[in-house]
Amino acid sequence: MKKASTKKKQKNIPVKISQESDLPEIRKPFYASKIASNVIFHIFIIAILGIIAYSNTFNSPFVFDDSVNIADNPLIKNLDNFIFPSEGYKGYLPRAVGMFSFALNYHFGGLDTTGYHIVNLAIHIINAILMHAGI
Repeated sequence: MKKASTKKKQKNIPVKISQESDLPEIRKPFYASKIASNVIFHIFIIAILGIIAYSNTFNSPFVFDDSVNIADNPLIKNLDNFIFPSEGYKGYLPRAVGMFSFALNYHFGGLDTTGYHIVNLAIHIINAILMHAGI
């Protein structure tokens, strides 16, 4: 014969915690810490890693299709083509923003590749930050 249990079953009663200090200390991993969740910290890390990774490209020459789209492209050599679009501009409509950035680069720095690479890196870092933010 089995003996009857003398213990009474306890009901799960919710416990109210008055302050966060009443919570037990749990060691959190680094990625859950306050410093890692800081948006400014993340933006800084993305920017620094991007600059470190691509800083050796600032003095690189034009490659691949850069001669067609930049060096030999008469469209980007005059900003009026973007203010008052001409017939020659219509072929570049799918890449209007890119061509406009090339025109601004040409206007301020000519064919010096450093400016083109800095703008390209800035665009990519901004996109990485926007992707991280989920925008």
